[in-house]
Amino acid sequence: MCKWLVGGRLKSFRASREIVLSAGAIKSPQVLMRSGIGPESALKSAGIACLVPRGEIGQNLQDHLEVYVQASCPKPVSLYPSTRGLKRLAVGAQWYLTKRGDGATNHFHTGAFLRSGLDYGYPDLQFHFLPVAMDYDGKDSYRGHGFQVHVGPMKPTSRGSITLNPKDPGLAPKILFNYNATEQDQQVMRRGIELARELINSPPFSELKGKELRPGPVDLTEFVHRFGESAYHPSGTCRMGRDADAVVAPDGVVKGVSGLRVVDASIMPEITNGNLNAVVVMMAEKIAAQILA
Repeated sequence: MCKWLVGGRLKSFRASREIVLSAGAIKSPQVLMRSGIGPESALKSAGIACLVPRGEIGQNLQDHLEVYVQASCPKPVSLYPSTRGLKRLAVGAQWYLTKRGDGATNHFHTGAFLRSGLDYGYPDLQFHFLPVAMDYDGKDSYRGHGFQVHVGPMKPTSRGSITLNPKDPGLAPKILFNYNATEQDQQVMRRGIELARELINSPPFSELKGKELRPGPVDLTEFVHRFGESAYHPSGTCRMGRDADAVVAPDGVVKGVSGLRVVDASIMPEITNGNLNAVVVMMAEKIAAQILA
């Protein structure tokens, strides 16, 4: 049985076999902790009775951090005009009516996996190329033609956490990503920025590269601290494993609880060396097959 707030009222639901929790690396640990499953001292501080002590719930938070290396472009070949005024409305209308044009793609058509030279024998950096110089949310956009390389270390060693708000566990949890906290992560990020700069300053870009917009002549550690942002890959907060401290078993079953599984990116012990979508689908399909069997 589980209880859920629906329209401000607590309702009970019963499952004939088991419950599958798939709320993601932020919400899944929050739901478990609010249900009395989690670190005993933290639950006590939030006024929640600890029914199943599992100290690692909410710990081991990982994500891919990225920054943009941007440059202006002397040739009028970027997407900049499509982001301005009436042209932007035209792009939206064309996509809505025909599913074609600049609005029909995310424009990340080119990317690469690279080795930083600080790696352990595999690519540990990912690049995405975007033919416009702007932030994801569009709030900070270069007024002119430009382009950018998204630089992201793929195997971060920094770890963060998800914890309940002790004043009101029903509020959004406290999220500490703890990005770029280790010297290894800082070195890999700096190396990634240097490689992106080398690429932009290589001969094939000679007619396309203008002034460097970001990072510019600044300290790279400060630049990452100010401009680094999530690549939307939070994971690891309900770690799977066969050891006693793991939150879930390899089949997603929460240890110490019957009839409850977690199936989402939170159960990954370590973030993948690339984007998470396909990996989460694979895990879900494998565990679904085990459930059906």
